[in-house]
Amino acid sequence: MKVFRSYKILTALTVFFSSLVGVGALLLLDEVNNLRSPFLNNNFLSALIAKMGMERIDFSAKGFACFFLTYFDCVALFFALLYSGTLGLYFRIQNRKFNLKLYYIAVWLMFLIIFVGGLLFFDMKPYGYLELAIIYGYFFVFFFIAASLFFLLFLLVSFIYSRVKREKFSFPVNEALPDLEGDQEVLAMAQEASNRSLFPSLIRIDEKYANAKIEKLPACNVLSLKDLAEGFREYTYSRYAQNYNLSSVRSFISGLAMSKLVFVHGDGDDAVRFIQYFSEYLNGICSCIEVQKEWDSDSDMLGYYSERESQFMCSSFIEKVYEAAFNEERVNFIAFSNMGEANIDDYFGSVFNAVYHNTDDPQLNLMRIRRGEYTGKVPQKLKDGSILIEKNTWVLGTLTNTVAETRLAEELAEDFVVVNIMKSRAKIVADKRRKCLNMHAKELNELFVFAGTTEKFKLTVPELERFLSVADYVYDSFNIRIDGVIIDYVQIFVSCYVYCGGSKEEALDLVFQKKIFGKLKGLCGDHIVNGLMKLDSKIIECYGKGAFKLTRTEIKKEIELAKTLAEVEDIYRPYKQKKKT
Repeated sequence: MKVFRSYKILTALTVFFSSLVGVGALLLLDEVNNLRSPFLNNNFLSALIAKMGMERIDFSAKGFACFFLTYFDCVALFFALLYSGTLGLYFRIQNRKFNLKLYYIAVWLMFLIIFVGGLLFFDMKPYGYLELAIIYGYFFVFFFIAASLFFLLFLLVSFIYSRVKREKFSFPVNEALPDLEGDQEVLAMAQEASNRSLFPSLIRIDEKYANAKIEKLPACNVLSLKDLAEGFREYTYSRYAQNYNLSSVRSFISGLAMSKLVFVHGDGDDAVRFIQYFSEYLNGICSCIEVQKEWDSDSDMLGYYSERESQFMCSSFIEKVYEAAFNEERVNFIAFSNMGEANIDDYFGSVFNAVYHNTDDPQLNLMRIRRGEYTGKVPQKLKDGSILIEKNTWVLGTLTNTVAETRLAEELAEDFVVVNIMKSRAKIVADKRRKCLNMHAKELNELFVFAGTTEKFKLTVPELERFLSVADYVYDSFNIRIDGVIIDYVQIFVSCYVYCGGSKEEALDLVFQKKIFGKLKGLCGDHIVNGLMKLDSKIIECYGKGAFKLTRTEIKKEIELAKTLAEVEDIYRPYKQKKKT
């Protein structure tokens, strides 16, 4: 047994168990403060004390407290000196400076400060020192008796074990510390520790692209976001016979302009296919990660630190985000499917926080590393243990039309971008020779910036005031406030949507349906029905009967639902009253 072959471990175990025996003996000898229990009065210690003819003594509480403080201080000093060599070896292997003399000075200084400070704190008088000496005397009598017995017991166990295993029995010896200057094996171990990276998978990506020639894309001929939206629709129709609603395409492109995190909501696998087709059309890179049922923490999204390997095991998501930084020209989509399989707040929280608090340059914090603390290899694109989601990268979540994921989409729409993928039955004329683009990520971002800075795409002051008048009515009727975040959302979304070829009223209709009307769903009561009817009248008053089609359709659905619930309540009300009586 290795535990009994090192004299350090054997000595440490002996001191620990002997201390317990010594403290137990003092509790038995203390007459007034003795714990009155059958166990303490009927054991080998009480029998040994009776045979030795020792009488119980009344120790003071101050004496006991001073003994415990000073003795634990002595034990701490003992262990600090016992394992000083092992501690020094550990620092030397880790390529860290360790001054053994300074360590001894610090340990002895701390011991003296606590020991003398304890005596001064308890204000020990001459008779107090005499009592403390008597306590120590009694303690060490039993301590040495127990130490001898435990030492012999451990040797006996070690001897029996060696006989059972048919090994050669040897007395515990000192574990000689290896000489780091002469032992080549230890030198190699120290060198490996200094060269080992905390992020091996990211280092492999660095090595992959170290001498690789990145394929440069030719120039793109897209002149505007309108060309991009209409070209993508024709491409999917001619290539895959998918006739996507142009409003959905415009909303998706506008969502990319607004945030690095976009959720796509569609029927079945329509959302995933839409993202793959769009990435293919841009000649970009699309990766799909399937959410598992057992995902329940950030480690499933980011990775985890392995104590055994002393390395951070990055997830496939982090590796894809990191690798995207080496393909700066190409648009990178990282899509998640089956997001409703697990609780999204548990495993996706780190991405939520990164995007919500920093929309321009979101960072994913993996592990806190400060400069100078780590001497191993550090990945090129890693900064203080964090990975930046680059300008060419978007994280996309896909949601299906199941009840649970539809409810999840409504909840996410309050704080993030959610796009509904719809298809159109109208026939379109598409060029069968429509090819993929070579859209540069930089060019795409420049189009987004142009949309946000061009005045003709923005809402004018009267247009914004008219929209806010409808929003204020919602607050007055339903006590739902429209904050500044939604107003900023309106300006950016409308600008990009108009640049994609849509109208301002269509864009405002989408914003109102997602960000404002979504908060009204599920409310019950007669005042809700009246309020919704007045809201419909307010929209007609401001924009006319032909505008806000999506919002007005949702209003009618909610009114019918509220009326149905009220009728059901009227039917069951007599039964409820009868049940109460």
